[in-house]
Amino acid sequence: MRRVSEILLYGLIFGLPFEYYFRTPEQSLYSSLKLQIVLFLACWIILKIVEGSNLGMRAWRELRHSFSRRLLPALLVFILSQVIAAAFAHEARANAARAAVKTVAGAVVFLAAADLSKEGRLGGRLLAALSLSGLCAALIGLGEHAEVGYFKAAADLFQPLDFRVAQKLRLHSTMEYPTIAGHILSAGLFASLALILHTMPGKECRWRRRLWPAAAALQAMALILTYSRGALGAAILALVFATASFRRYFPKTVWKGIAASFLVLLMSGMGYQLYIYHAGGRDQVGPAQRVARFGLAAAEESKYLSPGREYPEKILLGNTSPQRWARGKFGVGYRWLELTSKQAAEFASGALLLADLLPGQDLEIDVILRTPPDEGEYLLIWYVYETNAPARVLEDSFSPAIVCSVRSSAGGTLSDRASYYVKLIRAERLDFVPTRRSLWGAALRLFWSSPLLGVGPDNFRLLYWRYMEVPRSDERILANSLYLEILSGSGIVGLASLLWMLVEFGLSLQTRFRIALMPEQRAVVYFGTAYFGAFVTHGLADYFLKFTPAFLLFWVCMGLLCNKDTEQPSRN
Repeated sequence: MRRVSEILLYGLIFGLPFEYYFRTPEQSLYSSLKLQIVLFLACWIILKIVEGSNLGMRAWRELRHSFSRRLLPALLVFILSQVIAAAFAHEARANAARAAVKTVAGAVVFLAAADLSKEGRLGGRLLAALSLSGLCAALIGLGEHAEVGYFKAAADLFQPLDFRVAQKLRLHSTMEYPTIAGHILSAGLFASLALILHTMPGKECRWRRRLWPAAAALQAMALILTYSRGALGAAILALVFATASFRRYFPKTVWKGIAASFLVLLMSGMGYQLYIYHAGGRDQVGPAQRVARFGLAAAEESKYLSPGREYPEKILLGNTSPQRWARGKFGVGYRWLELTSKQAAEFASGALLLADLLPGQDLEIDVILRTPPDEGEYLLIWYVYETNAPARVLEDSFSPAIVCSVRSSAGGTLSDRASYYVKLIRAERLDFVPTRRSLWGAALRLFWSSPLLGVGPDNFRLLYWRYMEVPRSDERILANSLYLEILSGSGIVGLASLLWMLVEFGLSLQTRFRIALMPEQRAVVYFGTAYFGAFVTHGLADYFLKFTPAFLLFWVCMGLLCNKDTEQPSRN
């Protein structure tokens, strides 16, 4: 059973970049990676039950004594901070509870990885699995970037969206966002460099001595092409720190040359990224360029409706113009556009404003939407209009389109054409991502609204819009900072417990550094030093524990690296 658990753990690590959603990303419980987590944890729990029946409490005491005295209390306090913050959340308590349960699951993954690694057989193999998964992701991403059809199809199987900056296509490979790709690819790069250290002294594994440098080079190039400044900057700082810490333990001339080469490559990539961002700018149409913002029902991607019927809707309208929209003189309306014929229907009024809407303010409006009499697939676009004679639609007041399937029969699926429009509209909505500065300000204002326990774990994405000049339109937007996300979600208690846990992780890693004697052990600790350094640094500018691959990688790596009983080298 232990061997099966180890194999499932290798599969988890290799599958990190390849999370396939059986339904949609919004229904995120239905994914291949979450199924792997359930199988792995179920197998490990059965293993511990069997060991407990044979060894009694000894099996659990051995696991408890594998850590420093303060690490498990720190972990427990962090878990409790998330659970209590979720229990006392004033809004969206169910969402906060799911986030707290996810933290508990991460802690169980941590214990399982630590338990499996206590015999010292797991480190090098997990590094190999991580390096190979990063290599595959890098190959697919680079192939997609080169517009090779096969690689494009492979990437679209997991994530069909494109992301751009200054006309440059951002590499995301099979992962949900370029930032997540950058985080996973940097971990794969650290694993490849650590494996170079481990295999360099011997001559019996020549194919490995060629494989790991090639993997590191491809991962570094893919990392640069994500245009994730946070991931790349954190990787550079982490490599500098890890290489300086281990400069006495590996062949100096060769290793210094390898380390210097990759640092030069990454720093050149950072210079190129900074040039792209500051010279080229961001190619996106921000919300300030439109006079209106739309949220709630007007921010949906698709609808399934019946022909010739009236539907009551509630939309959120934001005024980003310098003009006051007076009640009774302004309203919201809509227009239907048939997808096949491109014929546009006459403009129809949805509702008049029942209150003045000042510049910078938002207003929820009850509207009546009437569907076309004929079946088909349509685009629905909302507008703001002025009730002159005739009514005049305000320029640049249109909403992103909504793809609507109008059928007499319930259900159904969208055609390929309609699905393509959904993809384009989703990409358009991603252009409305606020700046980091405004997100950080919203996180601090959320924190001040409930400073002790916050507004609930993972509730920032549901509540941030109240503290920013944006509509309630995209629940995928996070605080773009690990520490501010935790601070807003679980208050000063949550942030303090997170920092304590991270400090204990760092001290445990330092202990592993002192007791590492064999080349493989040092290679694992080198990887851990680089990964942990990149994690805490990248966390200043991004939050990625919301995403299962990054979340899982963190807990598995911490379990592998914080077990002080790992003293025997593996026998490959």
